[in-house]
Amino acid sequence: GIDDITILEYQDRIGGRVHTHYFTDDPDDERRLYGELGAMRLSYVQDRPELSPHQLVFDTIDYLNEYNKKDDPDRIIKLIPFINRNPNALYYFNNKKAPSGEIMTNNYSASVGANQLGLPDEIPDNYLSLWSDALQPFFDELDANFTNGLINLESYDHHSVYSYLREVILPKALPSKSADYDEIISAIELQEAGTG
Repeated sequence: GIDDITILEYQDRIGGRVHTHYFTDDPDDERRLYGELGAMRLSYVQDRPELSPHQLVFDTIDYLNEYNKKDDPDRIIKLIPFINRNPNALYYFNNKKAPSGEIMTNNYSASVGANQLGLPDEIPDNYLSLWSDALQPFFDELDANFTNGLINLESYDHHSVYSYLREVILPKALPSKSADYDEIISAIELQEAGTG
């Protein structure tokens, strides 16, 4: 096993998020928005580092690397890009392979019907478009008028992704398939990292 571990904590407790970014300073504001910037999400604005919510973390890494460069080069912290999606990533669904016998890629799995992925017959072939169709009205409204779009988005804040799909989207899109909503949501979550 590993017996030489050093844990660097950002806060005075072990675990948790690197940073919760609040978009207003008033802690009593009921409508105060925040973003959870976790360890996987050390976001960096390439040409404008001062806009990066994790700039303090990057500055600390730079400081430690500069300090350790001469005295202890084994302690240099190397960052790697976080890749959230790769169209050529390999997928293996329900013991199914592509007709060629190869393991499927993300692109392939997104281009075939649900049944070819070994998903239940109740899953419609357009199950992935249900997710993008669920989000598109929010994007359109934010593009048209950011303030109004944000107000509309906030009105759905009480929903999880699951409840939004189950209670708002699927009853409109597939009213006759209510018994299958959980299966459909599970199928969407197989391929969409943004669902939770």
